Amino acid sequence: MDSNRKEVIEIIEYIVKLYANMYPKLCQIPLSIEITKDLDARHCEIRPEYADIISQKNQHSDDNGRTVVSRKVGETIYILLNEDKMKEYIINQNATWIGTVAHELTHALDYHQMAKLEGLEYYDKLEKDDYLFISWSEYHAKKNGYSFLRLMLGKMNLLKEDNEEIEKIINIEWPHCIKDFFVDYHKNLNDGLYQIYLTMHILGRYSVWNDLYPEYFNESRLADDFCNTPWMGRLYSFMHKHEDLESIYPCFEEFRAVLSENWPVGKE
Repeated sequence: MDSNRKEVIEIIEYIVKLYANMYPKLCQIPLSIEITKDLDARHCEIRPEYADIISQKNQHSDDNGRTVVSRKVGETIYILLNEDKMKEYIINQNATWIGTVAHELTHALDYHQMAKLEGLEYYDKLEKDDYLFISWSEYHAKKNGYSFLRLMLGKMNLLKEDNEEIEKIINIEWPHCIKDFFVDYHKNLNDGLYQIYLTMHILGRYSVWNDLYPEYFNESRLADDFCNTPWMGRLYSFMHKHEDLESIYPCFEEFRAVLSENWPVGKE
């Protein structure tokens, strides 16, 4: 990473510029994008008041990245990228990290816009209490990040022709996603919020395929693939209809009700 750090930073700056062209409101947010060895340690430096919470929670420090908001709305939002993961992706010529940048930029935009809608002076309410917003933002960020990654791969001519791509998704990618989802889901039976996080990620990814290839990937197909967990199909149907903040904002109570089909959720 050290030898090509400058090049990577230049690519990140280019990604931010492209993404801001797609989502101009991103330009309203003061951002700091950092490559760090330890997500938790840097998180604690930025928000020392959360150090105890971060140390007690399973923060998944091997994640590709993390968005950390400052306490006050309007102050810097930090996007932390995992140096070891970035190194691994670059060595393996895997462009996944490009999607990671877009994913975290989406979180930053979601936090900023939600705080404005709620008229908040501080982000604390969203960070500590609003699991509905946080869960929705995971879906939104996964969808936008993965969609942006595919857009970039297309520009680099790294995607297969449609028929080949569909076959690859049907036979390899989607079965692999389902398998990994259930393995991780059952490993976290005592952590409902993390189960919701995992669910938002798989549904966000699926929604990109749904948009690109609706004949092959749609609500009916997903419901069939999760026929033993019918709540999954109903949750996806709801998420696919509420993919921007303007559409989900008046519907968070409905979102709570949909989630409650599988998780015991109550009012904050």
